[in-house]
Amino acid sequence: MADIDFGYAVIGLPLRGVDALLDRAPVLPPVPETPLGLSRIYSERVVRIYEQCDRNVTCTAKRLGMHRRTLQRLLGKRAPLPRAVP
Repeated sequence: MADIDFGYAVIGLPLRGVDALLDRAPVLPPVPETPLGLSRIYSERVVRIYEQCDRNVTCTAKRLGMHRRTLQRLLGKRAPLPRAVP
């Protein structure tokens, strides 16, 4: 069966990254010594989107597909630092 070229280089993905994901790379990337936990990855994603929405809870909740109150509880556990006042 022939390899199919999906043109990953055209859309900006480096071919070596795709090869590593498909286990075709000559050298696989190293495994981090302390991998991040799922809850940390999730909370960092929530905070990142919260910052992208200029700390607007309603906008963030809509983008994440959750209720505003649920988001407020999550942010209460891992609240980002207050912005510095110029």
